Formats: sequence, structure tokens, C-alpha cells
Amino acid sequence: MATSNLREIAVGGMHCASCVARVEAAVRSVPGVEQVSVHLISGRAWVRLQDGAESEPVAEVIRSLGFSAGPAGTSGANDLGAAEGERRARLHLVVAGVFALPLVLHVMFTHLAGLSLGWAPAVEALVQCVLMLPVLWAARDIIRAGWPGILRPARAGMDSLVTLGTLAAVGYSLAVALPLWLDAGAWAGHWHGPGHAMPELYFESAAGLLFFILFGRRLEAGAKRKTAEAVSGLGRLMAGTAVLVDDEGRTRTVAAESLLPGDRILVRPGERISADGVIEDGFSGVDESLVTGESLPVARKPGDAVVGGSLNGEGALRVLVRATGEESVLAGIVRLVREAQGTRAPAQVLADRIAKYFVPVVLGLALGSGILWIVAGGDEVIALARTVAVLVIACPCALGLAVPAAVMVAGGLGARMGIVVRDAAAWERAAKADTIVLDKTGTVTLGKPGIGSVRTLEGVDETRIREMVAALERASNHPLASAFMAGHDAGRLPEVSGMRALPGLGLAGVVGGQALAVGNERIFGWNQAQSANGPGSGDGSHVASGLGEPAGLSGPAAVPHADLKAAGAEFERSGASLVWVVLAGQVVAVYGISDRVRPDAGAMVAALRRKGMRVILASGDHAVSVGGTASELGIDEWYAGLLPGEKADLIDRLTGEGRRVVMMGDGINDGPALAKASVGVAPGHGTDLARVSGQVILPGGDLGSLLRFFALAGQTMRTIRQNFFWAFAYNVLAIPVAAGALVPFGGPALDPMLAGLAMSLSSVSVLANSLLLRMPGARRAGRW
Repeated sequence: MATSNLREIAVGGMHCASCVARVEAAVRSVPGVEQVSVHLISGRAWVRLQDGAESEPVAEVIRSLGFSAGPAGTSGANDLGAAEGERRARLHLVVAGVFALPLVLHVMFTHLAGLSLGWAPAVEALVQCVLMLPVLWAARDIIRAGWPGILRPARAGMDSLVTLGTLAAVGYSLAVALPLWLDAGAWAGHWHGPGHAMPELYFESAAGLLFFILFGRRLEAGAKRKTAEAVSGLGRLMAGTAVLVDDEGRTRTVAAESLLPGDRILVRPGERISADGVIEDGFSGVDESLVTGESLPVARKPGDAVVGGSLNGEGALRVLVRATGEESVLAGIVRLVREAQGTRAPAQVLADRIAKYFVPVVLGLALGSGILWIVAGGDEVIALARTVAVLVIACPCALGLAVPAAVMVAGGLGARMGIVVRDAAAWERAAKADTIVLDKTGTVTLGKPGIGSVRTLEGVDETRIREMVAALERASNHPLASAFMAGHDAGRLPEVSGMRALPGLGLAGVVGGQALAVGNERIFGWNQAQSANGPGSGDGSHVASGLGEPAGLSGPAAVPHADLKAAGAEFERSGASLVWVVLAGQVVAVYGISDRVRPDAGAMVAALRRKGMRVILASGDHAVSVGGTASELGIDEWYAGLLPGEKADLIDRLTGEGRRVVMMGDGINDGPALAKASVGVAPGHGTDLARVSGQVILPGGDLGSLLRFFALAGQTMRTIRQNFFWAFAYNVLAIPVAAGALVPFGGPALDPMLAGLAMSLSSVSVLANSLLLRMPGARRAGRW
């Protein structure tokens, strides 16, 4: 089979699911296209082409549909494009509001309150028409997108229904207003038409419907901008400059983007690593949380790989560059997020699926009712009235409101409950979910390492050791210093002199007149170098010059007592990382440093399991830590050491098994998996990428909000199904009446004015049912 390649194309002008469907259908017809996926919010099309096929024919086909198309630009260009789309949507909304709101309020007060400005009928009709025209201009994109669906019902979507209802109301109103404008008496206040009464117009119905739709488009444009900003912000994690080392060892500062594979760079303590590479010289602890999510710095030595964007710790490193730019791990994470967003789950597919059949059925019924009345001997005016009544009464207001009304109420209620839902489709997906994948660090744990346990050598004063270690850590800038200082009064700690960082080992110094070293198991070997150079030596001569191995590590090392070794093994089994303490050449204590589980995590996992959810823990941390956390929470299935792409692969595998997966994570490394999952959930303290990749944000970060979200999702979906029922029940009952089916049996027939009233009442019923979500009884019914 021919090899394939993936191309990303920026598509402008899409506003609804029918736009996406039209683009996908057209692109699939292009020779050489194997697969296509279009994402509405990001405005991107991902097209997989056969080897040798070009993307330009794809772009040409997209342009032929009326959309703009071109290569996906830089993140800055994407930001500008999203900002321009938001500005355009805001302009259209303002124009529609300025003219639609006065028109709707005027008609409401005239009909409901009986207040009239005393205008002549022709003037009244003209004013309403003039106020409606700018609204049509502001909504021209909706009409342009909906019109092809009216002409070709197989392509009909929600825009087609909105356009059909709008044009029916406007067309009928123009047909009624034209005789007024041609009658001189109507301009003078004397109307001699049928019934001698001011005829009913529907200009305000069309204007109000379009204003509501444009308001939704404004929110969509804002979401696009926030998405573009969050994803492009990833690039700021990469260092802007790098220190290049030439063959003679000389250094100079260069732009990070100018680096090439094979270059050598110097990374000083506290700096970000400028490119992916391999350590040639030096030892340090590296914060790689952007990839692994691991809260503790990882000890790195010569031969270890490092990731561009990671934060270097206390030691200097010389790194051989292996990958830069688009080939880097960080760039790969960005691609995974964008591609995962492209493999979207359909949003509001139920309404569009219904619309596909609703439009041709309504058109057929409307035309059929008019023809039947003419055949039965009725005049053209009655036939037109029956036809328009069917179109107006079948206006998709109730159908269009069925999902947005419930989602709006649920969204407001959720915000008060600590839940922010960014994608309406998340409610349906969460209600059907049967599997949840939880990240560990920062999600089910606090994300702040602390001292879990301490064991000292028998006969050694634990309080004194704690004070000495706290004093040494306080004198450093180590990330764990605050954890060791907790519970200690800085003013009462012993004095520290000669404090120095031991790259790849830990810290050392003279505390209270005694040589003290704190670090990982490699710190045992520091004993010999210390003995050789003297405990008070502060010249650093115990460390080899440059970036090499600390002196003395090859000699005899301090050996921890069997009791301490057993304690360390016990701490590790519980998921803790070990910090050893060497005092005057003797290993005297071991600390267990762990990221503590959140207090509410156990109750959340238990509640999820009671509801039949399959609970999985997936993390980039080491197996001992992940296994310990899983055991503490009662989770049987867990995965450790996962890179971002591997987390996304896990979601793909579960989805392939037919599982409906919710993913909860807070880190950059969780972004691809969050975007791949049916529903991505990010705590409010998560990174920008996690929050934008997740459809659900929990601002408070408490896990109880997740349970409340599931409960509210179930109730919201029940409300949406009820809304669809009422919308269709209304149409099933009202359309035959509007068509005059009851007239032969002595029943009533609706004229267009009453049809418009019925249409409004159907929308009110949907809104009222949605507001029931706010009732305490409804919330209790869906409680987990």
C-alpha cells in the first residue's frame, strides 16, 4: 500500500457543523486523499494524502465551496486569524443588536401592551422592514451557508433550517407589506385591504432569530482565540537563546532557533534547555514535568537524553543537540494536540441529523398543502397562507433551542458548582462515559512534594537531624527546601557554612560544626572526598574541575545500616522518593519524599466505581510511585512511565475497544490525551494547554466537582431529550393544523399570525423545561 503523509490546511469561513460536512465531503472526492478530518473551532483540516499527492488541489476544492484555504501558518498567524474572526463576529452581533432589539421591543409593546406610535400602516411596515434589513446583512454568512442546503436538502444542516424559517417569515411579510406600500391610503393612515386591519408582519421574528444565532457565533469566535493563544503559548516554554560551545571550548550566545543537530550547548543552573539532546558532560536534576508530569526533578548524567524546554537544576550541563524546531519533543506535543482536536467527536450531531430529514419533509408538506388547497378549489391567497403557515409554524426555533437552552442553564448552574464546560457535546459524552483515565501528579495528588516519613539510625536524635537538614536546605535554592523547612523556626536552626550543591548528588555543608550531606544514594560516595579534603573546606576542591564526576565516588562509600535500607525500601514501595542523610561520614537517616494523595481522591474513586466506571491511573512517573498511589486509592489498573504520545495511544486503544473515555489531567503532557478522549477534564490549576485541550474545567480543582459534573451531565441529557420531544410533538401536532387538515371536519385552520404565536409558544416550552434544571429536586434526582 502506498505510504501517506498528513497535511494541515487552514480553512476560514466555517460556522457550523454543516460547513464541516460540506468541506469533508468535497475533500474526500479529491484524488489522492485517503482521510480527512475538519475541526470547526480551530479552523483546521487534516488531510492524509497518498505518497506524491499535493495539497493544492485540496485547497482549490475548499475554495470552490466559498471558504478560504491555505497552508496552516505560524502560531502568531493563527492568533491573528482567530482575533480577526472574533472581531468580525463582534461587529456582526453589534449591528444585529442595534437594529433587532428595537424592532422586537417595538412589536412586543405594540401587540402585547397595546401601545402604538400611531403610524400609518405603510409607515409601520416600512420601518419594520428597514430595521430588519441590516440584521439580514449581519447574518449573511448564515444565509450563505444555509441556502445550498435548501436547494439540495441532502446537505441541509441547522443553518438551512434557520435560513428557511427566516426567508419564510421575511418573504411572507414582504408579500403582505407590498400592497400597503402600493396603496396611497395606507400611507395616510387609511387601509382598505381585507378586514381593514393592520396585517400581521414577521420581520421581528426573523430579526430576533438571527440575533440569537449571531450571539452564539460571537461566543464561538472567542473560543477560537483562546484556543489559538493557549496552544501557541507552548512555544514560550522553549528558551529564546542558547550558549553555543565550539570545538575549542569557546562559548557564545545565539538564538535557539539557529541551533542544528550536532551542535553543543552549555546549559547553566536554572536555565531552560534550548533543544532536545544528550548530556555529554555534567550532572544535574532536571525538571521534566512538561513531558512526564513528574513533580520531582530527575537526576540526569552523561549519556541521558534531555528534552528542550525542560528546566535545568543545580548543575551545569553540556548537551549534544539531537533535534530542534518541528522535530523536537515539544513541537511534537503541539502537533499531537492539534491532530487530536482534528479527530473530533461530532458536536450536536443529533440536531443536524434531524435537520437533514426535517427540511425536505417540511418543504414537501408546505408545497403539498398549498397545491391541495388550489386543487380543492381554494384561491391562491388561501393556498399561500396555508403554505406560509406551515413554513412559519415549522420554523426550527424549538429544535434549535433544544440543546443550547439546556446547555446554557446547565452551564450557569455548573459554574456555581465549580464546573466550566467549554463544549456542549461534553454533556452527552460524559453522560454515556464508562471509563475514566486519571493522571497522577497534580490530579489525584497535591502536586506538592512533602516529607511523608523519616527514619533515623538507632541512637541518633531525630529532632536534631531534622533541624540540621532543614538548616542546610534553607541555605539552598533547592525545590524541596520548603518541604524540609515545614514546621521549623528559621531563627532556631543551627548555623550553616560552606554550603554547596553537588550536581547529580544533592547538597553538602557544615551545619553546627559537623559535615552534613543530603541527597540521593550517590551521596554515599561523597564521604571519601569529604574526608580527604576536610569537613570545613569550602573551596569546592572535592569536586573535579569542569563538569565531571565528583571526586571520591570511586572509592569506599558510606554504607547505610540494614534498618535504614529496609526503611528506604518500605518508603519506595509506598511510592516515595528517597533522600539520604550522611553526617560526618555516616548514613544516619532516610527521608521518604512523596506527593501526597488529595484528601477527596479516595472518595471520588469509590463513587466512580460504585457507578460502574472503569477507573485507570496513567502517569509519566516511575512505576513504584504510580503503583503505590493506585494501591492507596484502590485502583487496580494503572500505567507508569507514559510519555504524552503514549497516554494518547492508551486513550486510542480504549476507544478502539468500544469504551467511552473521560480523561482528567492537569499538565502539558496530558494535552494530547485530553484532546483524544471523549471528554477531557482539567483542574483549574492545570496548565493553559491542559485547560484548552479539556472540554471541562474544574476551577476549584477539587475532585468532588468531577462527580457533580457527571451528575449534572446525566440530568442535562435527560432535559435535552425532553426538549426534543416537546419540539417534535409540537411540530407533529401543529403542522397538520397549519396545513388546514382539520378544516374539512369543521376544525380550525391557523393563519400565519397564529402560526407565529404557536412557534413562539413552542420555544417557550423548551426554555421552561430547561429552566427546571435549576430546581433542587432535579439536581437531587441526578446526584451521584
